[in-house]
Amino acid sequence: MDGWIINHPDAYPFWANKFLHKMSMGSPQTARQYAYKLCKYLNYLRDCWHIGYADATAKHLAGFLRF
Repeated sequence: MDGWIINHPDAYPFWANKFLHKMSMGSPQTARQYAYKLCKYLNYLRDCWHIGYADATAKHLAGFLRF
């Protein structure tokens, strides 16, 4: 496996997949965990707030961490 990428409707931020690729070089298992958590966050934004990543604020992130 060459690495992990996010294939999600709201995963347009290039930085997320670039970060996951960089993490995969050092520790594929860590990159896998980050990809899983990032998908959970993107799904939370879409399902609970009906917004995409670009519209998220610190309030949304705090809500996700409490969720």
